[in-house]
Amino acid sequence: MKICFTKAIFVLSVFMFLMCGCNDDKDVKATVDKETGKKPDENVLAVVGDEEIRTEEVKTILDWMQVPERRRRAGFHQKVLDDLVEARVFANAAREEGFLGGEEVKKELDKIRIETLTRYFLTTELPKEAKPSQEAVKEYYEQHQEQYRVSDGVLLKHIVTKEKEEAEAVLEALKKGASFEDVAKEKSIGRTWDKGGRLGWVFRGKIPPELEKIAFGLELGKLSDVVKTKGGYEVIKVLERKDAHTIPLEEASADIRTKLLWRNRQKLQKRYYEAAGVDRNPEEEGVLVKIGDKVIKEEAISSILAKAPKKERAKLREKWADYFVQTTVFHKLAEKRGLDKRPAVVYVLRHREDRYLAKRFRNQMGSQFEITDGQLRDYYDSHEKEFARSARARIKSILVKTLKEAEEVKKRLREGADFNELAKRKSLVHAASRKDENIPWLEKAKMGPVLGEAVLSLDEGQISDIIETKGGYHIIRLLEKQSGPKPLDDVKQSIKMKLVTEQYHKEKKNYYEKVGVEVFSPMAPTAEDE
Repeated sequence: MKICFTKAIFVLSVFMFLMCGCNDDKDVKATVDKETGKKPDENVLAVVGDEEIRTEEVKTILDWMQVPERRRRAGFHQKVLDDLVEARVFANAAREEGFLGGEEVKKELDKIRIETLTRYFLTTELPKEAKPSQEAVKEYYEQHQEQYRVSDGVLLKHIVTKEKEEAEAVLEALKKGASFEDVAKEKSIGRTWDKGGRLGWVFRGKIPPELEKIAFGLELGKLSDVVKTKGGYEVIKVLERKDAHTIPLEEASADIRTKLLWRNRQKLQKRYYEAAGVDRNPEEEGVLVKIGDKVIKEEAISSILAKAPKKERAKLREKWADYFVQTTVFHKLAEKRGLDKRPAVVYVLRHREDRYLAKRFRNQMGSQFEITDGQLRDYYDSHEKEFARSARARIKSILVKTLKEAEEVKKRLREGADFNELAKRKSLVHAASRKDENIPWLEKAKMGPVLGEAVLSLDEGQISDIIETKGGYHIIRLLEKQSGPKPLDDVKQSIKMKLVTEQYHKEKKNYYEKVGVEVFSPMAPTAEDE
């Protein structure tokens, strides 16, 4: 029996391959001039037939993708370059085979152009026009002083327990000289336990009244008495204080600029929409929105709305109306200002068109790939190590801080108490409240050597003795465990993807050789990126 790999799965396999950067080094070659040992032009990064891909094009795409500097320094340049080359090769092949003649393709390429120009206008032109002046920032600051007044605050650390007696024991230990950080890590059930109980800065009016009264009345470095709060029983300590103050203009400027920029953008958009004749609430039945002479009917999004839950349709309708208004108004403004002639926009438009055409071409190519059951079995049998599965288990755990608590839990279990009920009430592990069927698998390595060995020595359904780890004391109930190779049925899909990817690479290599591709690598980050 033959299994035909669908277009959707093929595209997914190629996409995953590209995103992982798993390029086959044999597909391209890095060449230099044999006489000089240099590239013909240092800014030429690759050649596809008679087309050059240059440094500025790669940098433009990186900017468009908003790739952060740390990823650029980590070598993401090369992945983008490889993607540019591959898209160019297959897009050109699509053009040669007449893909541009199809109505669907024309419609999509037009959509790409409109969306790209709209985004460039919104991210470059509008912010320039909306940028607030220093005088406007200062004026806003002076008129909104109350926004920049900060209440007095204290830097706290605390230890939280479930029971009052525990908190009193904690306080006694601290008074005798025990380390606050060590006791917090051992006894506290608060979220800050792993930070030695350090809660951070809290400000008057922003914390529960019962805690505020104690915190702001406590001397620096002194311990509070036991305080009852919503979280349990707490012992707190004040490390530093800050008096109420007004944030200076220098510190507030960035926040004010952001607010004013957003406000100015909204005003500009409204002005542009009015000039374009945007009507968001047309009287005509079945009309979504009108923009000048252009009428966009509800039927344009009817299939999308039909698939959405009823309670979300109004919001979705609003979003699509926004989309049509933005793309219609701003792409025209972008064309009017000549944005489509700017090199950066030209590069991005070409790359987005190339990616779309290349995807359609690969879909067509992938529909011809076939994988047989025999090939699946042969690959599975010859790659035993690849499908080996480390021992794993699904467990329910009751985790407590002290041995005394663990012994009490164990005693209750011997007396017939329900494990799940005890887990919900006593365990520090959040997952203890999950239903058994929702508990995920845990690899032995992730459980740690002590816990892993203990868990895998249990029979399914068995409850362990008390197991001590760095995190506390565990009592485990084993739900299920597994070991040995993964069954063929579980890995068929991943094998198919591997085999299709191999076929794809062969085809890709043929196209590269036919066209004449040279990639000069590696592409190092520039001083600008550093």
